Amino acid sequence: MITMISMLKRREDLTFEEFVDWYENHAEAATGIPGLRHYYVNIATSGDQEWDALSMLSFDDEEALESAMNGAAGERSRADTRAHISRREVVYVNRKQIEIPLNA
Repeated sequence: MITMISMLKRREDLTFEEFVDWYENHAEAATGIPGLRHYYVNIATSGDQEWDALSMLSFDDEEALESAMNGAAGERSRADTRAHISRREVVYVNRKQIEIPLNA
């Protein structure tokens, strides 16, 4: 599984609360991206941090990610994001989940 992690900084003219309101609604639209297997939205605990949000979108493989992000839904999601942020950093990772046994 490949995961695209995006760190986002809001536009300077948006308050943190306005950004959070937009981002929560944007998350609903992004779930329509074909081939998307997992979508995590992480919002900063306050607006005085370097990044306001971090998203994680997971796909089966690089081909599925490229196909989805180059399609109409992926382009709409990127355009909506670009309209609300001043900065974005992206990293692609191979995501692995490690199960932690519960202590009985």
